[in-house]
Amino acid sequence: MAQDFCASLTGAMLEACQGIPASCVSIHAPRFIDTIGDHTLFLAMRDVVRKAKLGSHNFFVLGPGRGTTATHTVALAASAGNRTVVHFHDPYHDGKSLLGIPGVHVRQAADLLIKAQHDFLHNFRSNREPLMFSTTKLIKPMITSLTSLVMKSYVTGFFDTPWVDFFTELFYATCPRGVHVVFSTRDSLAWAKSRQEHHRVLQETSPEMRRLSSIGFVCPFALDPRLLDPFSLVQCAAFARRFQAPGSKINESQEIAPRLSGSAALDFNDVGTLTLAAAMHKYNQYVHRLVPEDLLLQVNIFNGLLQEKPNSGAFIELEKKLIATFVETDSYPHPHPP
Repeated sequence: MAQDFCASLTGAMLEACQGIPASCVSIHAPRFIDTIGDHTLFLAMRDVVRKAKLGSHNFFVLGPGRGTTATHTVALAASAGNRTVVHFHDPYHDGKSLLGIPGVHVRQAADLLIKAQHDFLHNFRSNREPLMFSTTKLIKPMITSLTSLVMKSYVTGFFDTPWVDFFTELFYATCPRGVHVVFSTRDSLAWAKSRQEHHRVLQETSPEMRRLSSIGFVCPFALDPRLLDPFSLVQCAAFARRFQAPGSKINESQEIAPRLSGSAALDFNDVGTLTLAAAMHKYNQYVHRLVPEDLLLQVNIFNGLLQEKPNSGAFIELEKKLIATFVETDSYPHPHPP
């Protein structure tokens, strides 16, 4: 662990940082204080995860891949071995949809956070609020949702929005218990085009789809090099508090990059395609910087061309088998009791 990983922390956050095993901290990891934007939220998430019953699984599985990077395929594969995962609000178990009352309970729990995140972002967008200083309103729905999922539905895998929007918090909360990260990626520009088209189609369908699609988020300071995750609500709010709040101290030797125009909660189609692609490239680099190599499996089922299409079925099946093996093999070096 880097000597300055826990620098500038005190109290409960210092204790939490010191409780993260060295094997969870990449040699390139930013300081803990720079990645966790809402201390109260993180500590509450950590406390829920500490109490989780993992059953026959000795670790969690997280998917930081963003929508339209084949997250659905990855989530299905990651549910192998009787594992229950949630993708957006859809539950999967052992490679199939989780049906009946258990599936309903997972959807209801996930929808608590999805609705809260939608309402939170909609307020900034409808009122054209220029800055977001706090994510406190998301703490209660996150903890209620997470508690129900891990304590009642025994969910041990999280994929796609809204979970990917809190990937840093989930990673550091779960890693002391054990975590494997399956990172689905694709060419950043191809992703941006696909994401915006997918978003547009959903916006033109039913009111429910418009509501669900509008929980996407891009921080208006996405291109500032000091902001680590351009899609993180909590990091975006922390950045605004540090550099934009009245009385904040800005290092005059570092000028803030021009902010993207619009509200404090930009949606995918509020920014240009090239800007969205740059944000995605930055996010991909951040995930690699955050997660140690031995905890990370990167998959790309696309052919790598700008007008890309998924690779052959045989290739995808091989990737799915690789994912299944990765999430079933307990090679984790330090399983920790709750």
